[in-house]
Amino acid sequence: QTGHVVISFVRHRPSFCRHNKYRIFFRFDMILSPLISVIIPVWNVSRYVERSFRSLLDQTYGNIEYIIVDDASPDNSMGIISSLLESYPCKKVKIIAHQKNRGLAAARATGLSHASGEYILQLDSDDCFEKDYVESMASAACETQSDIVICDYQAVYPHGERYFSQEFRGDGKQLCESILVGKTQGFV
Repeated sequence: QTGHVVISFVRHRPSFCRHNKYRIFFRFDMILSPLISVIIPVWNVSRYVERSFRSLLDQTYGNIEYIIVDDASPDNSMGIISSLLESYPCKKVKIIAHQKNRGLAAARATGLSHASGEYILQLDSDDCFEKDYVESMASAACETQSDIVICDYQAVYPHGERYFSQEFRGDGKQLCESILVGKTQGFV
């Protein structure tokens, strides 16, 4: 890793199904088209998971590995995902199953331990993304040689939408702290 954190802001208007999310890209090595490991914990999201996964699998960026962590979901979420994956046979997918529900943090940690990408993108299985989301974030990271890339986001509720603009002023340490305590939302 680098000795300092470089921050880049992408003016991108992705659409999401829920709010109060954060995503982190960590910079390990710069190559022209880095492998992006997308970690997606799954638990009890059968109502949203098809739309969410379709938006992920239809990304314009090609060098993605999808790491799906089944956190012992009690519903049919994994069945829906398995059916969907049959339509995308060329995608790089790893499925890891917890024997019992261990919670979101443990599912993300499990995914991280199986990731092999130069960047890590942690997403929730009920969020939806524009087709060029990963490409925009990866492009910004590479072009600016950033450690963290952050963008605006849109929360969609049953009775309306809300757009959130992500402006951050400060150094890399302050941004990391802001993300970890939930003051900075969106995608990093």
